[in-house]
Amino acid sequence: MTNYGAGELLNGFIEIFLSSNEKSGNIGLSSIKRGIRIDGIYYYPSLVFYHIALRCMLVVNVKKSKIVDYDIEKMKKILNYYYYNEKSGCDNPPMGLIISSKKTILVSYKGNNEFLLEENGNDNKLLVTNIENKYLKM
Repeated sequence: MTNYGAGELLNGFIEIFLSSNEKSGNIGLSSIKRGIRIDGIYYYPSLVFYHIALRCMLVVNVKKSKIVDYDIEKMKKILNYYYYNEKSGCDNPPMGLIISSKKTILVSYKGNNEFLLEENGNDNKLLVTNIENKYLKM
């Protein structure tokens, strides 16, 4: 198995994710490194997308090092923020993606401060399919 850097994985994910959605106009880039303040602390997600067909925000964080519990807890806080402050009435709950060179974790907000964690390898096509299937089946 080839060991890619987090930047290469992010580029691969964006290329696949955008190419599968840009022709249909389903995706929009919401922000890059926009700080959000939660309990007096600023958090800076790497990228935030809005997927029109899925009707949800997709928050992406890129890690240069190994993903640790703190990264997952930070993503949960960010998703909670987007759920209560950015989500409109007809939107689905936001999803988070933590990408590192070793693995990728998809964090789904279920409501009531509950989250579903799915760990993926570095297969970007499988990851995009998992994200799209999560809400298209609803």
